[in-house]
Amino acid sequence: MSLKAKFWIWAVSIYLVLGFGAWQLLSVNKWYFLAAEGGILLSLFLFFWFQHSLLGPIKAISEGAKLLEEQDFTTRLVPVGQKEIDNLTHVYNRMADALRQQRLQQEETHFFLQKLIQASPQGILILDFDEKIREANPAALMLFGFAEPDIKGLALSELPDSWGKILSQLKQNHPAITRMDDGRSYRIEKSAFSDRGFSRPFITLEEQTREIMALERQSYEKVIRMMSHEINNSAGAVNSMLSSLLAYSGDLPPTERTDYLSALNVSITRNEHLSAFMSNLADVVKLPTPQPVPTDLHDLALGVLKLMEPRMREAHIQLIHQLEAPPFIIEADPVQMEQVLVNILKNAMEAIKGKGIIELHSIHEPPTLFIRNNGEPITEETHKKLFTPFFSTKKHGQGVGLTLVREVLSNHGFRFRLQTKADGFTEFMISF
Repeated sequence: MSLKAKFWIWAVSIYLVLGFGAWQLLSVNKWYFLAAEGGILLSLFLFFWFQHSLLGPIKAISEGAKLLEEQDFTTRLVPVGQKEIDNLTHVYNRMADALRQQRLQQEETHFFLQKLIQASPQGILILDFDEKIREANPAALMLFGFAEPDIKGLALSELPDSWGKILSQLKQNHPAITRMDDGRSYRIEKSAFSDRGFSRPFITLEEQTREIMALERQSYEKVIRMMSHEINNSAGAVNSMLSSLLAYSGDLPPTERTDYLSALNVSITRNEHLSAFMSNLADVVKLPTPQPVPTDLHDLALGVLKLMEPRMREAHIQLIHQLEAPPFIIEADPVQMEQVLVNILKNAMEAIKGKGIIELHSIHEPPTLFIRNNGEPITEETHKKLFTPFFSTKKHGQGVGLTLVREVLSNHGFRFRLQTKADGFTEFMISF
């Protein structure tokens, strides 16, 4: 029961008793009755004045509490003319002003942070208390290929490709650099912020492919240039001397001439191979900026297949492709893309031991080319090192092919991925 109700019950009870007493005086003396009535009327006046003075401020305080509960900090209490209550009113109004200003600053900060998150080139995932995705910015949605309604509520382990495994195992405040299937590198970090007194985790994903590639390129470019200069100069001089020595073979006895010529020719051939090796490495360093033009990828791929089809027949490799009409037009440097296709097909052929299959097919939405082979699968250990500069699993491999492929596709801005699928086929996917 409210204080006001109790007050009125008490007042009505008192005045009923007083009224009954005054009525009893009427039978005793009329003047006593009139005096009692006058006293009651005076007390009623004093009662209403006292009620207004007491319950008015209480009502104002009650309304102020209600406004605070509703978080309405714009309404102010009016002074009632009582010093104590007016002091309380003044304190309330100052508190409401401070709370209103604080809420305004929080809203401005929240709006700014929301704009910053939405505009950030970094992918940002905000998680709930169960570590399910509560919010994702446009960069994260593009990275994972989700629409916003579809990603909300997903557990980290439900994200596509290897993201699910990587992010679900990520520890807080332990940033890491991870290289994905498509050769791209990301810096990922899990942190937390305070939300209404509770810790809320979030994850940032920053692509650093260009930065890492630039550092790698800067490292190996200097070494390759130095090696190329020294080896080519030395190999050229040595071959010149060896060629001069060939002229003296006629002065040797016939029994020694064959071994002499054989040793010199082997040395010359090895020098030529060494020069060719350095030339291949230098090709990666000297790769020019692509000059994109509208190119029919189907025509380009069919031309490469005609070039390599005889070698596939010799290796007993069956070629299956679906690259006919309609045209598959992309913006690319045709010379560099031809190098990419040659290297991918060459690697696919070398992965097949004995008879095998190489498949090529494309889809237009989204524009993607798939090159598949049923050769040896890629092991987990090898998969981690794919597209690392000059990494090769071949005994005498130089690792130039995939390095060149990575450079060309990255310079074009194309996404790519190399992995062994569940059906046993190893697939190189290029998304344009």
